[in-house]
Amino acid sequence: MGNGRRRQARARRGGLVTGPVPHREVQDWIRAADAGALPSYYEGCSVALLEMLAGGLFTLAHDVGNAADVIRPGANGEIVPRDAGAWAEALERALARPRGRVLALGAEFHWSAVVERTERVYRAAIAARNAAS
Repeated sequence: MGNGRRRQARARRGGLVTGPVPHREVQDWIRAADAGALPSYYEGCSVALLEMLAGGLFTLAHDVGNAADVIRPGANGEIVPRDAGAWAEALERALARPRGRVLALGAEFHWSAVVERTERVYRAAIAARNAAS
């Protein structure tokens, strides 16, 4: 992988697939990337997808898990069919886009909003349990 300068030089020369990286390096990789991809066929709520979008990467993903909920087609990414040709075309489009960050996640996905919604669900469940007792 190399240090920061070597890593950025490799990233500029062409596509780079890293495999797993330590969590402490994730933001560095996102900042160095031109696009994000989540070609997984099975996902729940993908933290990797959320991190790529929060970092402003134009992100490609299959319609799995939370992808369709957070990707705004054309604005911050694309939902790509399960087809190698479609992925090749989508990657070409993504890499041909002007450099620069895109629309990140909306305020509804900020951690404070997520915590607030989660607390509401728990409070409603507790209230329902107490009412049934």
